[in-house]
Amino acid sequence: MSYTTSPRIAIIGNALQDAFNAHSNAEGENYRLGGADTHTRFHKTGSGHMGIDNARPEIDRTVLRRLLTKWGHAFVSATSRGDGARAFAFANGAVVECAVVGGAYSFPPCRRSMRPIGVNGVKISLAPAPAGRADMADMCALVEQEMLMNLERGSAFGAQRNGDRRIRAYACFRGPEKWTVPATPDDVRAELQKRSSDYAPVLLKLVDHCDDAAIYQRAFYALLIGRRWAHVDGVTTLGDAAHLMPPFAGAGRGVDGEAAIIEWETRMTASAAKWAQATMDNAEAFTNPNAPQKALEPL
Repeated sequence: MSYTTSPRIAIIGNALQDAFNAHSNAEGENYRLGGADTHTRFHKTGSGHMGIDNARPEIDRTVLRRLLTKWGHAFVSATSRGDGARAFAFANGAVVECAVVGGAYSFPPCRRSMRPIGVNGVKISLAPAPAGRADMADMCALVEQEMLMNLERGSAFGAQRNGDRRIRAYACFRGPEKWTVPATPDDVRAELQKRSSDYAPVLLKLVDHCDDAAIYQRAFYALLIGRRWAHVDGVTTLGDAAHLMPPFAGAGRGVDGEAAIIEWETRMTASAAKWAQATMDNAEAFTNPNAPQKALEPL
């Protein structure tokens, strides 16, 4: 039987591949790695629409929900059929039988197995309006068609363009889980300016002009590598509940395809463990005191 590890098989099977291609970006294949001066040390290019098992395109979650969600179905109840399946009833009279899917890392057994990886930081973004200004052109040019990752002495500053033209950025650094962002947006900017003082002014425009309403602390967590749950009929864990990992390998969501049915759960665990180890290795390299040189060694 032919086998694919990619959840994109569901996109293809539901005739959504053209729409997915139109809204996704090849950021898993197109990225620049450099230092605080933004000088490129490594440049990788590829096609986000290459072979299904090899490509790692990214798509905004809101766009993906619009593609995949069946709207107009207000949930009413779920009833066990006794054979592992559930019947889901909706307000419009529709009834669907399927397994229960849980994907939240707030699921208690998942939270008990989570651990901080020693990397903390802030997620910020530049709204579409300021991102379109002439004085932002030099910064926007760095992320127009690819992901940018700049590393310097234990810190990482990454940025990428979203489908709505917003530019999302992460300022990450070695730090304890208990570190929290300052109370006000101006204080956050001051803290990031201090922590990112080695970075080029063109990158720090993202800090100076970030959206006050889109500042979030981002401590990074991971499940123990190789952790798996005992199989329960009628329940399939996906996403972070199955394989929570930091976003340093571009593969977190892409291992879900193996978790859909019981015969794939063992394969999913092995695949998730491989990518979890890769993303942990990258997290170590990206925030290493010898970055960016440390991150360049395996490339």
